[in-house]
Amino acid sequence: QPSKNLDIKFNYAKVGRTPNIAELFADGLHHSAAIIEVGNMGIKNEDGNQFNLNIDGKMNVLDGLRVTLNPYLFITKNFITEVPTGIQNTIRGVFPVWSYKQIDAKMYGLDVDAQLKVNDHFEYRGNFSYINGEDQTNDQPLILMVPTNFANSLEFKNEQWKNFYFKVQQQTFLQQKRFPVYNPTINIFENGVEVEKTLDLSTPPPTYTLWSVQTGFDFNKHFSAGLNVTNLFDTNYKDYLNRMRYFSYETGRNIIFNIKYNF
Repeated sequence: QPSKNLDIKFNYAKVGRTPNIAELFADGLHHSAAIIEVGNMGIKNEDGNQFNLNIDGKMNVLDGLRVTLNPYLFITKNFITEVPTGIQNTIRGVFPVWSYKQIDAKMYGLDVDAQLKVNDHFEYRGNFSYINGEDQTNDQPLILMVPTNFANSLEFKNEQWKNFYFKVQQQTFLQQKRFPVYNPTINIFENGVEVEKTLDLSTPPPTYTLWSVQTGFDFNKHFSAGLNVTNLFDTNYKDYLNRMRYFSYETGRNIIFNIKYNF
């Protein structure tokens, strides 16, 4: 603790993980993910080293501003991953095949959180996240890494107005530019002629931004009410980590109204 406004913490962890049953024995259709999974009985235990640095401090630039920086590094041998390896016809339809494999991997990134109390009623919060994953065995980017993203929110509170609050939040996910290419080919018939097509299972979806609002207040000491609207502008978007993105968009505008009674 170099000063009363600055905390620095460093952590090292030796981590290990045994493969789960699916990673070892999966051999068939995954009903929720709409893929055929193939396990690998030769998978060994994961063995990794994790380094974390946490820097938390109040900034003198703006009174009430607190910033937290968290750079990290994760190096692992025998990292268990799952990648597309082909296409398979079944009596239930045609499905992509994903197989479990083991590689040496390295991941490093940075998380940034900021909090600013503007005054007694307004508070700002922001965060930023970046991660870089590398498949060192095949010298290519690691599959299904969270794309760079950032969020900002501004909240108004007034306890004298029956604990009334109103919050606006924005969240942006950039397009993932670092990804491996696993695009199997499939033969289909067009106008009675068999042709070969490439099935794109690799390209990440484009950048998207989501807005949400929350508000609420207390009727009395027992009753409170709230309203939460996510994806306010009904944006069509796809999440890179959701394999159902091959079939549909994510949830559109969602409105939740709640009343709570405290005993």
